[in-house]
Amino acid sequence: MKDIKTLCRDIHQNATEHGFYDDEHDIASIIALSFENSDTKNKLQTALADMAITQKIALIHSELSEALEAHRQRRYGDRYTLEELTEQCGFRTALFEKYVKDTVGDELADAIIRIFDLSSELHIDIEKHIHLKMKYNQTRPYKHNKAY
Repeated sequence: MKDIKTLCRDIHQNATEHGFYDDEHDIASIIALSFENSDTKNKLQTALADMAITQKIALIHSELSEALEAHRQRRYGDRYTLEELTEQCGFRTALFEKYVKDTVGDELADAIIRIFDLSSELHIDIEKHIHLKMKYNQTRPYKHNKAY
């Protein structure tokens, strides 16, 4: 099993290879070539980076909304059948689509994948942040003094 840092790097590499950063890189290149004024260029590059990050955060949110909808429709998938089938014949896209695709677990995995991708893009050690947050949460009161 890979550690979280390796997963983040691999996920980001896969996202890059599958074109999820092409538009940002293309626009950044146009900005670099089109503006001689470094102040204008820096402002546009910062705005582009901010827009890209906000879009990625919105997509994380959309995956969580899809998980909620899958839960509302009780789509949990047939994990045991999938595990049995993959052990016998290896991973098969058709089996994944039949037993896992669009389930709560699938959508939660999508959200985590997007989070790991973004953390890698931003050079955030998400594994360290998770461990620190878990330690902090252990110091907090029951339900953090909230109703839920």
